[in-house]
Amino acid sequence: MIYMVTLGGSIKGANLEVHSIQFVQADKLEDTFDILRERWYGDSLHIDGITPFQFIDGYEIVEDGMSEQIPYLIVYGGYQAGIIDELHAYHVVLA
Repeated sequence: MIYMVTLGGSIKGANLEVHSIQFVQADKLEDTFDILRERWYGDSLHIDGITPFQFIDGYEIVEDGMSEQIPYLIVYGGYQAGIIDELHAYHVVLA
């Protein structure tokens, strides 16, 4: 299974929580924890969101190592009047 995991936590010098989106492959979510800890660059860490992928763009994800296509995350960001935070939209594609 491929998981898209949104990590959140603190880093030295940051006044707000920071985030990182990671793709990780494992049989079950618990098997991703050590990998995610190794990839984290901050002081504290927690999971804010989990999206398991069985299909992307209508194609079933088969983990045989033969495909030349890999998932990419496209993030669109922008601001809306009256809202202080940047708004985001996410799209996952194979390429």
